[in-house]
Amino acid sequence: MSDQEQQRVRSMGGLALLDWLRPPPGFVTDAALGTTYSLDLVTCAAALVSLDGTARDNADFGLTAALRAMQRLAERVFVVAQQGCVHAPERTKEALLPMLDRFVRMAHRPLNEGAFHPKVWLVRQIRARHPGAAQQEDGVRYVLVVGSRNLTRDLSWDLGVALQGYVRGPREANLRGVGDFVRFACRLADLAPFADRFADVDQVEWEHPEKVRFMRFGFHGEERIGAWDGTILPELLESAQGVLWISPFLDVKGAEAAAKLSENAEDRRLVAGTADLNCVAQKTSSRRYLERLDLRSLPSASEEPSRRAAPDEADADGSSTENPELLEDARGLHAKAIAVWKSRTSSVLIGSANLTGRGWLGANVEAWLLLEGRVDLADALWAWSEQVAAEYHLPERSHSPEQDEEALDRWHHWIAARSFTLREGTPSEGAELSADTPPLLADARDVELRVGRLARPADLWAWSPGATSMTLAGCELTQRSTLLLFVLRTGGGVDAQERAWLQHVRIEPALDPDARDRALLRSALPPEQFLEYLRGLLDDDLPDGMDGEERSASARLAHQDHAGGDRAAGVGVEVLLRALARAPDPRAKVAEIGRALAAYLSAADAEEPRLAELQALWHAIEEVYS
Repeated sequence: MSDQEQQRVRSMGGLALLDWLRPPPGFVTDAALGTTYSLDLVTCAAALVSLDGTARDNADFGLTAALRAMQRLAERVFVVAQQGCVHAPERTKEALLPMLDRFVRMAHRPLNEGAFHPKVWLVRQIRARHPGAAQQEDGVRYVLVVGSRNLTRDLSWDLGVALQGYVRGPREANLRGVGDFVRFACRLADLAPFADRFADVDQVEWEHPEKVRFMRFGFHGEERIGAWDGTILPELLESAQGVLWISPFLDVKGAEAAAKLSENAEDRRLVAGTADLNCVAQKTSSRRYLERLDLRSLPSASEEPSRRAAPDEADADGSSTENPELLEDARGLHAKAIAVWKSRTSSVLIGSANLTGRGWLGANVEAWLLLEGRVDLADALWAWSEQVAAEYHLPERSHSPEQDEEALDRWHHWIAARSFTLREGTPSEGAELSADTPPLLADARDVELRVGRLARPADLWAWSPGATSMTLAGCELTQRSTLLLFVLRTGGGVDAQERAWLQHVRIEPALDPDARDRALLRSALPPEQFLEYLRGLLDDDLPDGMDGEERSASARLAHQDHAGGDRAAGVGVEVLLRALARAPDPRAKVAEIGRALAAYLSAADAEEPRLAELQALWHAIEEVYS
């Protein structure tokens, strides 16, 4: 991960999502499920590093930390995203991104009908203990994060709530529905057995945030709701004296609901994205509802994958690097919330649903968390709307005819909903990519679809209109992934628009991810770097009180001490035994190092002296600790 990408991750701000995903001292991640509409692979890697927990600050998002996290968390962490909304990497040189396809699963929902849109993390952590030690109280800890933030590097305004809780028993549970959501999301992503890892989530007693006396979790999307009376909103807004609606995206149904459901409140404010306010204001059917509300606006954010940047393309200011610092007044709006004030209490509903028909009445999968408490619980949100959002005045109505959905969106939704199969041949034979129906209709005009490999984003091949298949160039095992790069372009000249995303495809014959990852590791890590990686695994059981720099310095000194001060020295028996003796659980450490060796040595050059030494020594060490 580049320095700029690390800075982007560190500046995510707001909810401090990465900090909440990281297990506290004494705990390790046992299982985690994340759900998101759109996803960025680099941010996904950062989340894995945080879930791994050995990096005690966000400065350690390098290659070694990512490899360690992927090795430890395989089959224990999955992220479910909307098919067609995995962002294409921009100007990244990360060679190991294909390895992340084992952690990413797709929810196959039609984008134009009912998308998979919740932003939820559920993390199960267990207390690490020495072998033979007695089981301690609070041995199973859960973290639940519900909000509006996708797993991307976007820096728009977002809102979220993070809760922690401990398994107590059915009678102590105080937040229903979380287990049902996990089972539903896992079914959508063909992960039904994984939901069993969270079997005790319905026995968790969740701690209430400050000022909160009551909490309620909910989700919808299994079927259409159809009317606002079928949602939680009428109940939430009953007897409201003040209401604050926050939604970047808005439509006619949402504007009507905001006005009617809060019509008896003395104060009713709507903060929305400028673009959607402008659009809704042009329609006679909704303009009269907007006139009843105190309107505020911020620039509209976007959840859709962006156009693909060329590897050497300069930014708008002429530079070729990103400035990670983003001024607050330039931040787009992506938060979704409803704050309600009553005579003695206030409530805040935070989640993923926009104030639209699709968000609340359609078949979108959405999730939310309702907090109720002291009358000043939501005052900070009202103050934020005063200080950050600009006053919005309804524009004059234009007489231009209303336009249909943009062609780029229509084509993206259509293509992403198709099922694709990639039949791989030898590197010299090429590969055939086929679809259940033509991605481009035979009469398609001013539209172009190109497809390429995740690991080779510069090499793209065009898909012919009306065709159900195309040929891709063959590739080595290290470049194979269940994620393919799709680049869509509509229009021409100055009106041309482009969108790029990673599409999940089925591979025939089935991809062996272990063999692929082993080959990737061998190509990315020469023997010397692999030995350094092993030293990092041996020396990462350092005191939790150390910050990132202290831990790195301590590890470097340990490496030099173990190797006699020579970084190029081999890894001998004394070095391994001394490091294992320091580990809280030597058997677990032996198993971990064994997995790392199995993932690399079977493809290694046996003539490399230090690797040959490891091969000769490891069986003896495993026998000692068996």
